[in-house]
Amino acid sequence: MASNEGAGDEESQFTSRIQPFSSTPRQVWRASLAELLGTATLVFAIDTLVISSYETETKMPNLVMSILIAISVTILLLATGPVSGGHINPVITFSAALIGLISISRAIIYILAQCIGGVVGALALKAVVVTTKKGYAGVGMNPARCFGPAVIRGGHLWDGHWVFWVGPAISCVAFYLYVKIIPREHINQD
Repeated sequence: MASNEGAGDEESQFTSRIQPFSSTPRQVWRASLAELLGTATLVFAIDTLVISSYETETKMPNLVMSILIAISVTILLLATGPVSGGHINPVITFSAALIGLISISRAIIYILAQCIGGVVGALALKAVVVTTKKGYAGVGMNPARCFGPAVIRGGHLWDGHWVFWVGPAISCVAFYLYVKIIPREHINQD
């Protein structure tokens, strides 16, 4: 029995590191600020990497860009993870709310913070980057990352923007149903 209690302590320590469950207003707003700043940094970093990769004479810009984006996202997840769970994506937040890791009210606050962060990141990018090439930076699996530039630049970026919200939302619901369908005894098998 002592080994089970020890395992429970380890599990609670792990979950407290990946997602703080405390719901005091100060901690919720602190976590929301982390989501806002994390998403703003993500938008700024990814879009800067895309612009710089395409405006250089790099032989394989897509490979270099993919590696740099992966490194950037990893750093942001490590930075925001202990504070907010490291969602920095409305799709991840929606999934966490569906399976009960966070409350619906917390998810709404996070998603609003992430969307505002997307706009802040796009504004920061517009303030410091002047490029002659304008256009589409590629598909984004993060709706907040697509939302910020669409708000700031407008125009054709709104065409089909709904896809970045509806598609991931459908996949989150499918994930939720899949998790609920799997019998519990299959999840905990060693």
